[in-house]
Amino acid sequence: MNTVTQGANSLPRISVITPTLNQGRYIEHTIQSVIAQDYPNFEHIVIDGGSTDGTLDVLRRYPHLKWISEKDNGQADALNKGIARASGDIIAWINSDDYYCHNAFHTIAKTFEMNPLTNIVLGQTLYLFENTMSGYISRNRGLTFEEIIRYWDDFAIPSQPSVFFKAGILDETGLFDASLHYTMDFDMWLRMSLKHRFYFIPDVLVVYRFHDESKSGFANWSNFFPEYHATYMRHKNLSNILPDGPLVTLALPFIRKELEKSQWYLQKMKHTFYNLASQKVRDVEAIVITDTDEPERLLELTELPFPVRFIRVPTLDTDSFYRALTENARGFAIHCPSIEAAFDIDWFATALTYLLKNRDTDIHTTTPHHGAFSLSSGNNALTTMGIVTPDTHVMIRRDALKVPNPFEYPHYNTPLITFIVSAYGDVTQLLYLSLFSIYEHCVNHPYEVRILTEKGHSADYIRSICNATVFEAEGDDNRFRVLNDIANSATGKYLFFMSSTIVLTPSSVSEVLRTFAEHSHAGIVGTKTLSAAGVIDNAACVMLVGGLSLKYGQGKPRQDPDYKYLRDVDFFTLDFLAISRQVWSEVNGLDTLSCPVSLLDADLCFKVNRLGYGVLCQPEAEVFDYRPYESPQNEGILRKYDYRDFIRFKEKWRGQLKDSLFANSNNPWVLFLCHRLPLAQSSQLYTSHLPIQLFKKAGFNVAIHTEEVDVVQGHNWLNREGIKVFYNNVDFYEFTRDTALQFNVVWLEDRSIALYRSTIIRRLSGSLVLIYDATAMTSNEDKSGVFFRETNLSNLDKIQIARDRLIAKMVNIVYTCSNDYGCYMLSLNQQLRVRLTPAVDQGGECRDASPVIDIHDLLKVLSYRRTISEETAYGFAEILKLENAIKELASSGIKDIVDRCGQRPLYIWGAGIGGIQTRRILSSMGASTIAFLDKSPQKQLTTVDGLPVYDPVAVLKTPAHQQRPYVVIGSIYSSAISANLIELGYESEKDFAVNLLL
Repeated sequence: MNTVTQGANSLPRISVITPTLNQGRYIEHTIQSVIAQDYPNFEHIVIDGGSTDGTLDVLRRYPHLKWISEKDNGQADALNKGIARASGDIIAWINSDDYYCHNAFHTIAKTFEMNPLTNIVLGQTLYLFENTMSGYISRNRGLTFEEIIRYWDDFAIPSQPSVFFKAGILDETGLFDASLHYTMDFDMWLRMSLKHRFYFIPDVLVVYRFHDESKSGFANWSNFFPEYHATYMRHKNLSNILPDGPLVTLALPFIRKELEKSQWYLQKMKHTFYNLASQKVRDVEAIVITDTDEPERLLELTELPFPVRFIRVPTLDTDSFYRALTENARGFAIHCPSIEAAFDIDWFATALTYLLKNRDTDIHTTTPHHGAFSLSSGNNALTTMGIVTPDTHVMIRRDALKVPNPFEYPHYNTPLITFIVSAYGDVTQLLYLSLFSIYEHCVNHPYEVRILTEKGHSADYIRSICNATVFEAEGDDNRFRVLNDIANSATGKYLFFMSSTIVLTPSSVSEVLRTFAEHSHAGIVGTKTLSAAGVIDNAACVMLVGGLSLKYGQGKPRQDPDYKYLRDVDFFTLDFLAISRQVWSEVNGLDTLSCPVSLLDADLCFKVNRLGYGVLCQPEAEVFDYRPYESPQNEGILRKYDYRDFIRFKEKWRGQLKDSLFANSNNPWVLFLCHRLPLAQSSQLYTSHLPIQLFKKAGFNVAIHTEEVDVVQGHNWLNREGIKVFYNNVDFYEFTRDTALQFNVVWLEDRSIALYRSTIIRRLSGSLVLIYDATAMTSNEDKSGVFFRETNLSNLDKIQIARDRLIAKMVNIVYTCSNDYGCYMLSLNQQLRVRLTPAVDQGGECRDASPVIDIHDLLKVLSYRRTISEETAYGFAEILKLENAIKELASSGIKDIVDRCGQRPLYIWGAGIGGIQTRRILSSMGASTIAFLDKSPQKQLTTVDGLPVYDPVAVLKTPAHQQRPYVVIGSIYSSAISANLIELGYESEKDFAVNLLL
C-alpha cells in the first residue's frame, strides 16, 4: 500500500479522478474541496476533454494536479484514462461541478481501516439545486447486486461521487464501458456488486450540484432511461430474483362500444401508451385485448420502447377479457393502467419491487377500488384484484391467475375432508380460483368437494369446469337448510366450510389438520384470513355484549406477532372454518329453526365451546379472501345485528359474550421474561422450555417477552403451542405499563432480568406475583459465600449484595438449586418464599423425579397475592433508598475506572442509552472516549452521541493503537459482554470494567 503516517495512524493513498469539459465555472471549487480535506496522502487527476472556456487556466494554477487535456470519447473514456494514471490504494470519482464535504477523506480512510475486508464504501450525498439553493440528502444504504439492478427504486443506484473503492477490484471488474455515456456508473456498480457489498456509512461526503449545464439538468433523468434499460438487460440474467420474461404485462381493453360512442376514447388510449413509453421501467410488454376492427391502424403505436401485442376476441366482456389475459400474459406481474388517470410511476415501481421481494403475496394495492368502471354490469369480484377493471393502484402476480380450463378432482372412497363451498353471485373467475386452489393444495389428503349455489347459470358454469357435486338452493333461509343437509350427508372426517371468495394457500389444509391431530380438544379450527393486499382481514371474530362483532386483527400486517400464536377465540364466520364431523353431529349442525341467519356461525362456535371443545385460531394456516372491497363504517366491524334478533341470542349466550375486546379467558396468565426464545429442542430445558410446559398443564395462558427483536423461524413451536410472544420492539416500561394488568404471574429468567425488570414491574403493579429463577446462577453472581464468611467486602461485592437485596424486596418467590443461595436471599428478605429445585444436567434432564415447580403452591400464592397497600407503598420508598445506596457505591467504582484507564485509548461497549450515559459520566470525570463498540450491524458505522460506532471484534482483536484499548461496558448485558472480552484476551479490571451505575 502507498501509505503515509500521520501520528500513530497509517493513511492509504486516495486517487481522485475528475473528468471535465468546459466546467470552468465550477472546477476550482472541486479542486479546493479536495485540498481542504487536509489529508496528506492523495493525488488529484483531472482528465479534460478539450475545454475552451478557461478550464485550463484554472488547472495551471494548481501545480499539485496531474492533468491532461485532449479529445476523448466521453466520460467513461476519460475515467479510464484517469485510472491508468492513478497510483492510489483507493479510487474516488468526482465530477468537476461537485465538491467534497469537510473531513470526507479521513472518514473514508478510518472506515477502510476498521473494516479491512470491505472493498467499497458508500456514504451520503447532498443534492443541491443551484437555481434555488435548495437540496436534499440521498437515501443511500448498504447495497447488493439484487438491490442495485432494480434501478427503478429510489436510490437503488449508489450516488457516484460518494463511492470510494479499492483499486484492486478493478482487476476483477475491468474498466468503465466507454460505449456508455449516461450509465457507466450503473454498469460498473453492478459488476462490482456481484462479488462485493457496498458498505454504507451515514456521513454526507459530497455535494452533487444540479445546474443548467449538467448532464442531468435540474434532475431531469429522462435522457438516461434508454441506457438504464440497456444496461439492466445486459445484467438481468445474473439476478436470482428477476424473472426471465418481462417484469410486467400492461393489459388494456380496447372496447368497440366505447369507441363508437366517442373519438375521445381513442385519443385517451393513444395518450396512455405514449405516457407509458416515457417511463423509466421498460422491461414490460403491453397487450391490447379488443373486439374492434383494425386496432393496429387505429392506435398507430409506433416506436415504443416495449413490445405491444393485439389479442382479438369476438365480444369483449369480463369473461373474454380474463381468459385472453390469462392465456397470453407473459409478465411476472400484471397491471391494467387507467386511461382516465395519470400513470403513477412511483407507485408502479414500489408495487413491482414489493411483489418481487414478497413471493408469498399475490397482489399489491394501496387504495380501495371497487365500483370503478367495469367491462360488464354487476360487481365482479375480480374487479377487486385489478384484473377486470383498469385501476391506477393495483398490480398482481401472473402466477396468481389461472387459465380457466376444466379440471377433475380425484375420487376417494373414504375422504378425510369434505369441502363445502358456498358460491353465490356472478363471481365466475374468482370461483374458479377458489375451486382450483383446493385441487392445487390438497394433493396429499383424500377429499371430496360439494358446492352450494343458487339456481341459475352458476351451477352450469361449475359443472363445466370441474366434477364437484353441485347443490342448488333459493334464498338465504333455504340456503342454510341445504347447507345442513350437505354437511349431514358428508363422508369426510373433517368438514371445511368456505365461501367462493376464499383462495387456499399451501399451508391452509395441512396446518388445520395438524392442529386437530395435536390438540384433541379442538372442535373447530379456523385460520388467519388475509385480504387481497396481504394484510390481515381477520384472525377470528369477537362478539361483544352490545351485539357488535369485530374482526380480530383487521388491517394489521401479515407478520404481526400479536396474531401469530394459536389461541382460543369466540367464533369464525362460515367464510372459512373446519369442524370435526363428530362434533358437528354432537351440536346438531346449524340451528336454522331458532337462530337468525346472521348469527348462525357464532351460534355454531358457541355450541361447540359449551360442550368443552376448543374453537382455535391457527394463524399458520392462512387463506386469502378476495371478496369485493367494502368500506366498513368503523374499522374492524364485522356486523351489527338487528336488536330483535340479537336479544334472544344474547340471553342464550350471555356467558360467552365479551365486555371487552381484550377479555380472552378466565384462566390465569403467566409472562416469561427472557433474553432469548426457547427452541423446541433446546438443551437448556429448565430455564425456558420445562416451566412453560408445566404452567400450560396447570391451566395457565402463557406469554413470553424476549430481548430478541426479529421473528425467528425456529420458534414456530411457540405459536403452535398457543404461546403469545412479545418482541423487544418497544421500551420495556411502555410495554409493562400497557400490559401489566393482563398478567397474574411474571417469571424472571435470571439475575440480570430480575435486577433490571422487577423494579419497573413493581412500580406499575403491586399485585403481580414475581418469580425469580436463580437456577442458572453463575459463581460470579452468587455472593452467598462472601456475605456469610467475609467481613472486608470489596466495593464490587457491596454493590452486588445491595442489588440482591433490591431483587429480594421486589420478588415473591425464588427458585434455586443451591441451599446456601436460598438462605442468603432469605436473610435479605424474611418474607420471601424460597423453593429448592433439582439441578439440571447438561442433557436438560432433572436429576431426580420430584416436580421442578409446585404449581399448586403457586396458585395458593395467587389466591392472596399482594395488593397495593401501605406495605407496598413502603416498598416503593425502599426501592429508592436501595437504588440510591447502589449509585453511591457505583460512583466510586467509576472513579477507579478512570484511574485504571490512564492514557490508554478508551472505548465504551454499548451504543444504546446505557452507553451514552456511561460516556457522559466518564466525560464529567475528565476521561475522553474514542468511540462506541456494538455488535449490532445496524448500529455499526453510524454515529451515536457524536461518536462513531464500530464492530468490537475489528477494533479489539487487531487494534490500531500502540497501547491496548481500555473498554468500559455501558450495557445491562454486562455478563455476556464480559465473556466476549475474555475470549478476546482482555482481563477484567485490568483491561475492562463495568459501569455499575446502569
